[in-house]
Amino acid sequence: CSSALGTCLEMTEAQEPTFGNFAKSALTDLAIFGSRALRDADEAKNAFTAMVSPYVPDLSLLRPWGEFLDVRLPDLDKEADVLKLVVCNMAYFQANYLVISSLWFAIAVYRHKSWMLAILVLIVVWVACFVRGGFDPNWKPSMAGFEISSSIRLALLYAGSLCLVLAVFGWAVLTLLGILGTLTVTHAICHPGPARSAEVGSSECAA
Repeated sequence: CSSALGTCLEMTEAQEPTFGNFAKSALTDLAIFGSRALRDADEAKNAFTAMVSPYVPDLSLLRPWGEFLDVRLPDLDKEADVLKLVVCNMAYFQANYLVISSLWFAIAVYRHKSWMLAILVLIVVWVACFVRGGFDPNWKPSMAGFEISSSIRLALLYAGSLCLVLAVFGWAVLTLLGILGTLTVTHAICHPGPARSAEVGSSECAA
């Protein structure tokens, strides 16, 4: 009996969790979670890049700022096609316009805490949707018998983001876009064009 009791006590002690076992298990779970988080983040980054890349100008097209600032008063009487000049300059300096607009918008957001909070909320929501598989076409939840596909979820998220932006600083964004658009067109009119730039010649917009 005593030997059987001793065996039972040894089995009980062996089954009791120790701090070392708990720490080992916690570290293993943490490593698995970290690996999965990195994988999900990489997939979210690739999906986001694939989604926005067609709409973002290539920053490798950034023109020298000396060439960008080579502006002069336009002679509309001698300019054969002003519209062609404007379109050409806007396409040629698109990366420069993007950098200036982004810096201007970033400064405006930094100076208004409510804008910054709204932007942070939108970033968190969009990243969470990417990481949690919110845009996975294979996930098709239903509500009240209506199937919510990935395209519907994207449309709802976009509409919600737009409503938040308009509610917090929509008027300011419209004003900012108007100012930037006016400055962009003015620069495109006043710049002689890359083919006639004093520093850099190009045949891209030649007549």
